[in-house]
Amino acid sequence: MADAVASQQLDGTFWSLTRSWEISARQPDRASGPCLRCGRTWPLKDGQCRFCHLVMHEHVGDGPAVEQLWFCAGLGHGLYTKQPGDYSQGSRKSRRRELERREKQTRQADRRLSPHLINPHQLELFPPPARVWKRAPHTQLPTMTPKAEQLVEEFWQFTADQHWTIPSWDINAKVLRLLVAWLGIDAPLLEADVRAVTRLGPNWSGRRVAAFLDQRGLLVPLERTDPDQAALERLLLSVPDHLRDEADAWVRVLRGEGRKPSLTMNWVTIRRYAHFNVPALQQWGQRVSSLREITQKDIEDILSSRTGEQARSLHASLRSLFRALKHERVIFRDPARGVSVASTVNAPRRIPSDRLVGLLDKAPTAMAKVVVALVAIHAPGPQEIRHQLLTGLDRPAGRLVVRRRFGDHVVYLDELTMKLLSDWLRERAERWPRSTNPHLLVTQVTAVDPNGPPVSKDGLRLIFRKLGIQPRTLRVDRLLDEAHETADPVHLMRVFGISDTTALKYVRAAHPHRFGQEPTQA
Repeated sequence: MADAVASQQLDGTFWSLTRSWEISARQPDRASGPCLRCGRTWPLKDGQCRFCHLVMHEHVGDGPAVEQLWFCAGLGHGLYTKQPGDYSQGSRKSRRRELERREKQTRQADRRLSPHLINPHQLELFPPPARVWKRAPHTQLPTMTPKAEQLVEEFWQFTADQHWTIPSWDINAKVLRLLVAWLGIDAPLLEADVRAVTRLGPNWSGRRVAAFLDQRGLLVPLERTDPDQAALERLLLSVPDHLRDEADAWVRVLRGEGRKPSLTMNWVTIRRYAHFNVPALQQWGQRVSSLREITQKDIEDILSSRTGEQARSLHASLRSLFRALKHERVIFRDPARGVSVASTVNAPRRIPSDRLVGLLDKAPTAMAKVVVALVAIHAPGPQEIRHQLLTGLDRPAGRLVVRRRFGDHVVYLDELTMKLLSDWLRERAERWPRSTNPHLLVTQVTAVDPNGPPVSKDGLRLIFRKLGIQPRTLRVDRLLDEAHETADPVHLMRVFGISDTTALKYVRAAHPHRFGQEPTQA
């Protein structure tokens, strides 16, 4: 029905225009004759026929006029100019573009400062709630202050010095423009706002913006907690409520905050212990009201449901739990004290030589070559490599100081490792000349992070996963190779900084004929 009405309206418009042209053509000054444009004999106005008037009218401002076959039906052309000989008004298309251009100019002229910048010296009465930035990308940005525009220019220079790519600059500059346009730079920006803007979509990135603002003192950082501590707190939430206080007392003792002073254990180890203890507490919480009711039989029963490494890890974590509670006088006796778990010790094994051939050449990057060389030649642990500081490297002396919990270990570097380290440091200086990360190894993410975090665990795992070998296996092979060369455990302790027990284990594996039979196997 609507289509029929629209067709009738078009037909009426066309025939009314045609009728008006025919009436005007009968006027004395509308004699027929050859058209000045097409040369055909038609009723003329201003020397041109009606068809040429329509062609000139529709194509004004669009380049040369092009004639096209058209039919005088309901969809025929209509003449929209008041005076057919006057084409200065332009076609409908050109008038629409001109109207859009003028509206855009009007919007640009009406842009004002953000309401947050009306009085930047007004103090806050209370901390504001978290801002919601969902509608910000769909609204026009306010006018930036001269200081804000200068900061954006400095950001461009900063990215040029860091050798960023254009896409990296673009997705970060969008975040900076949005923040400084709405909030200004008269007061430091909240890192919470930077992170909220980055969650608008995949084409928004603010990690480098936060680092840039922090270097200029324009960032209020978030209060951060250790990720392992946060994971432990989430894990303890699943402990039954009536056992929560005893679990918290266990954590306090391990952190050195108990009734008596004790060694402080790191959050990584506590989290690993809690990973085994929490399921046991959930199981016991269904039938006991306190851990005082747990007996030695309960410990043996829950250990019997695990085997191998799972049973040994659970036994160690339960020993830690009940020893801490006994230390705090929460329980009267330690039910896990007399429980033991049989374990088998696997002797270290060598890696076949064909797997080690060309291993260093397969490393794809300069950082990967450094990691492989350190593990394969000097045998530090993966965690030690991740947390190795740049200040621990003494290139003139050819030494690397590895920080450890019970004392530093000095590694004397060989010529190959020194060359690989020099190549890596040169590449790092070229890619991130202004990086303040104190660690020896950095990535594209950690190099610009103002907090200076170490390389992630997955970053190192990815290197060895591409090589088809595990770092622990490569480290064991290096220790065992050195033990084959010498049967002196003291030499292993000095070279690799390992304990006497570990040194004896590798010497025994390399030279079993020098040791007698185990008493338990006699």
